[in-house]
Amino acid sequence: MYYHIKNKIIKPFNSIKKNLIIYNSKKNWIIFLKNLIALTKAKKLSNGNKIKAIRFYNFYGIKLKNTYAHQYYTSITGQFYENYIPDDIFHSVILPKFNNSVQWPALLDKNLYDRLFENFSQPKYIIKNINGYFYSNNQLISLNQAISILNNQKEELIIKPSIRSGGGKMINFFKVKKSTTNYKNLKINDLFELYKKDFIIQEILDQCKILKELNPTSLNTLRVLSFFRNNDVVILSTVLRMGGKDSRIDNYGKGGSICGVEDTGYLKSNSYKENGEITNTSPSGLKLDGILIPNFPKVTNMVKALHSKIPYFKIVSWDIALDINDAPVFIEYNTYAQGIDIHQITNGPLFGKFQDEILRSIFLN
Repeated sequence: MYYHIKNKIIKPFNSIKKNLIIYNSKKNWIIFLKNLIALTKAKKLSNGNKIKAIRFYNFYGIKLKNTYAHQYYTSITGQFYENYIPDDIFHSVILPKFNNSVQWPALLDKNLYDRLFENFSQPKYIIKNINGYFYSNNQLISLNQAISILNNQKEELIIKPSIRSGGGKMINFFKVKKSTTNYKNLKINDLFELYKKDFIIQEILDQCKILKELNPTSLNTLRVLSFFRNNDVVILSTVLRMGGKDSRIDNYGKGGSICGVEDTGYLKSNSYKENGEITNTSPSGLKLDGILIPNFPKVTNMVKALHSKIPYFKIVSWDIALDINDAPVFIEYNTYAQGIDIHQITNGPLFGKFQDEILRSIFLN
């Protein structure tokens, strides 16, 4: 009787909570699209194209309440597709259906990567801080030991939050000399205090020749979107992210640029900036068309193997670098704020040939 009454009370509450989360997510992503439309001074979508988009989604039982995504993508690329995936629908409806939100916080901790993906190449870590505790070589160490280890490092290092570090937030580079870093001249302990807890310190990856030539100041990575389909992982889209001139990070929202990658590994001819600027060269001035990403099949094979380790998430965005020997290196993965705009700008509608299958599985089953 107790559990029957409890369920009758809790079930409506959970339903209200779920609907509120969906509403807030849609609202936030609509604001995101409106900001992009304003930033790029996006042209209005024609009434004919609005009707096409609405009819396309009506087929799947989706009432398209706005066409902001279609307006933005059509304006920046010059190509209209009725099957662009609206960012608000992707993040508020599609992702929650495919990705287990209960697992998000724990499995996205960068401090777990070497355990979760232990047989895959990754940047070497020097120090981890997990919930305020320091680790080296996966052994618990003291604060003084952590300071001593950093004091013995001669090369430049990178420090970043291990949880919720998207968008290049709090990613910094530093060298150590006599217990003092060259990041704001902070002592090592003061640097630790700045990050408080849940952060990771790693060696700097020396990237491959061609990617370094595109922009020498940043680690330029491949953002690969994969989908766990039945008993197989398929690649939906790949985008090269390049840092802006003199920037240390390749983040698109911080002055970086993006370029689509063909299935063959060749770069497409145009790169895009968030402000709507389009060019056919890299930040360093290299012509993009005709450049081949080294070992691209190894990149996609790595992503497929990585994704098979985390079946809790059906749609995942992976950041993959290439080291000095052109070998793929896993940097990080995202399951929540996946930034689908960079894919649809460079490679067209998000789900490609799998779109009907994916939309049917969510909205018609």
